[in-house]
Amino acid sequence: MQQHLDLRPHYSFIIVDESVWFLDIVAIALKKTYHSVTHDTYKGRLDTVQRHLTIKKVAQAMPPHSLLASRGTGGQGLSMQFAKVVFRCGPWWKKAWEEQATGRVHRPGQQKPTFIYELRA
Repeated sequence: MQQHLDLRPHYSFIIVDESVWFLDIVAIALKKTYHSVTHDTYKGRLDTVQRHLTIKKVAQAMPPHSLLASRGTGGQGLSMQFAKVVFRCGPWWKKAWEEQATGRVHRPGQQKPTFIYELRA
């Protein structure tokens, strides 16, 4: 992540994982490690109105900004073109889930290059 921030500090990104608990840990790590990166969360604990407001807030935020999103929350058709980078955490057991996470950012009409990283331990 640091290498990407060094090269493209003006890009916002999305961190996606199946586990909301892991995303809570990532939020703590972001606060402690990357002081210039602000973040919001988008997961099943939010109601429909909160989800809409979160997406709107993140789309208008000054980069670098991150959105921590659980895999299942977005549903089909959700566009997150405000971000240019996706970090997929951990192995996912269905290729379609990986493609769906990538498709949130890499959409037809996207003007800037997108970057997809897969983090595995």
